[in-house]
Amino acid sequence: MTQQDTRSVGYGHDSSCPGHTVGFDALQGVRYAADNELDSLTFALKAADEGDWLSWKKFDGSSAQLLISYNSRPNVPALLKVAYPSLPCASIAM
Repeated sequence: MTQQDTRSVGYGHDSSCPGHTVGFDALQGVRYAADNELDSLTFALKAADEGDWLSWKKFDGSSAQLLISYNSRPNVPALLKVAYPSLPCASIAM
């Protein structure tokens, strides 16, 4: 596991300081996954002190996003295929 970014925030510890969206830079991980043609990429969110309840963090699974910006248009994909099922289209019974 390689640390991607660090943020020092304190949102959501009580009603006077509600939860808040926090972004982080994952470029290193995304670039590694692309360069190595990985099928997936997993991120972990960890507090500096996991035993400190004020440091505890979590992903909001309903709204977590990975936003990617690029500085040039990617090449048109070549050799596209359906990975599963591995049957050619002509052999699929309708």
